[in-house]
Amino acid sequence: MSAVKILYVDDEPTNLANFKMNVEGAYEVLTASSGQEGLVVVKANPDLAVIVADQRMPRMSGVEFLIEVMRLYPDMVRIMLTAYVDVDDLIDSINRAQVYHYIRKPWLESEMLHVLGRAVDRYLLVHKNRKLVTELDLKNQRLEEDLKKRQALEDALGRREQILAALHSMSSKLLLNRAWLIFVEGLIERLGGIIQVCRIRVFRHQSVPGAEFSAVPECEWWMSEQELRFRPNAGMAFSFSESGLDWWRQAFVQGEHLVITDSAATSEDLVWLKKNRICSMVALPVWSSKQCWGHLSFEHCKGGNDWSVPEIDALKVVAGFIGTAIERQKNDEQLLAYQGQLAHGGRLRAMGEMASGMGHEIHQPLSVINLNAEFCQDYLRRHAPGSPALEAAVEIREYSRKIERIINAVRFFSRASAKGMERVNLWDSIDQSLLFFREQFRAHQIELVEDILHEPPLVEADSQRFEQVIVNLLSNARHAVDQRAETEGDDYKKRVEFTLQVVDLGADHMRRLPQAFAPGRALCCEVSDNGIGMSEEIKSRCLEPFFTTKDVGEGTGLGLSVSRDILRQLNMVFEIESSLGEGSQFRVLIPLTDSTQASG
Repeated sequence: MSAVKILYVDDEPTNLANFKMNVEGAYEVLTASSGQEGLVVVKANPDLAVIVADQRMPRMSGVEFLIEVMRLYPDMVRIMLTAYVDVDDLIDSINRAQVYHYIRKPWLESEMLHVLGRAVDRYLLVHKNRKLVTELDLKNQRLEEDLKKRQALEDALGRREQILAALHSMSSKLLLNRAWLIFVEGLIERLGGIIQVCRIRVFRHQSVPGAEFSAVPECEWWMSEQELRFRPNAGMAFSFSESGLDWWRQAFVQGEHLVITDSAATSEDLVWLKKNRICSMVALPVWSSKQCWGHLSFEHCKGGNDWSVPEIDALKVVAGFIGTAIERQKNDEQLLAYQGQLAHGGRLRAMGEMASGMGHEIHQPLSVINLNAEFCQDYLRRHAPGSPALEAAVEIREYSRKIERIINAVRFFSRASAKGMERVNLWDSIDQSLLFFREQFRAHQIELVEDILHEPPLVEADSQRFEQVIVNLLSNARHAVDQRAETEGDDYKKRVEFTLQVVDLGADHMRRLPQAFAPGRALCCEVSDNGIGMSEEIKSRCLEPFFTTKDVGEGTGLGLSVSRDILRQLNMVFEIESSLGEGSQFRVLIPLTDSTQASG
């Protein structure tokens, strides 16, 4: 511990030297020859313990000096020294300078050391007491802060329990009404009263092709007294990129929540806060179907708010529950759509069976018509050549044969395949399929372009199941061009192309194909259209069972899925190329056998 400092102030050099010689062994002694010089020493040594000052000094008396010391450093112990017994000076020093002790000159060394020892003890005691009081005040302050934190934590835990209780209470209503928006509207209204925020909003994130991600408010609530503040901007969306808030979107995608206040915000965040007239907010991602659907925002507009961990944890549960409600409604809608598609598929199957039976029933009277038309034709050719009746008989026979071919095709298509795999000419299956669609395309004003190899190489296939694939592809093409025509009007010309050709496969293409295509050539059957096309999302899902963009009752969502499965069983490869608004190409690659390659 450093030595205790004592200052002795006297205008007589001899007294200064004697004091320092007698006292310096016990204490560190500083000296000054005047009151002004003493003040300089005092200010330079604020840790002085005791000051001994002579009363009678020129320009500044000892009392005046000690009064100034008391004003600057009241803890320093002050002692007055004088050679005279002056009651007025004594009273003045006690009243005004509050001196600790009064010593007469000449002083004895033992007396001086005794008084100084007591003065130092007083200083140390006062200093220690002050230190203890300061420490006590600090501990009391910390205790008060801890009590406040504990109270804040208890309040936060209470609000968390209230949030979870409100969520539990509202979840029962969701069981009765599965519309997530109705559930959320009631939930956030209750949460607003519990958390005492000014506004709560549920945002859906959406992206338009070629545009940035935007946050669109699907549901919002605000305090009634904030009606004038928030009503003018109700339903207003914002772009993450244009607002300089791309990092928000990245955080949400990574499953992170945001806590933003106007006192600790980036410049972009601060601009957004001011534009929305809020002071602090917490935003939590809403996940549905394993992706970030949007976010949930709680906003204060009356000053900052310390968002506690228990509250945020409870709000995370709320955001997760909202995502579950959204996913549940979506699943319910899909289930209803699947049920409708299955019912439609059942009706199609029943119609197929009915068409097969009707074909059988029609076939017999049609044969009679055909025979009678042939009899009339032969009779009129002999007895009335060139007559209109002969022309009518010929026309009756041609159309009856056409009806017979159509009926045979329907019966063949509706009948379960029993042939299995065999070497076949696929032109026959393709011609049967096109028989259904040529007249349909003509009626729908669809241009059908055919580029078909009439004598293609024989391949291993089940002709009837392959025909089902072709029918599915042509049906999809017709729907795609009709759908685009609804939006583009009379200037749009509907067009479907059907090709069957032998193609050479490139090295890059070969690496993606099974070993059966190793010789490098294949028979390619392709259906192309200039219809509505598919986005990347739809293209990635178009082969899923029951997935369809058609209205309920117009399609089962099984056509492409069934076609893919049939082609896999036939050892063929199904390829799809499509761009939104530019049409689609559905390509079937059929392997050629070694003998076919050799003959080709």
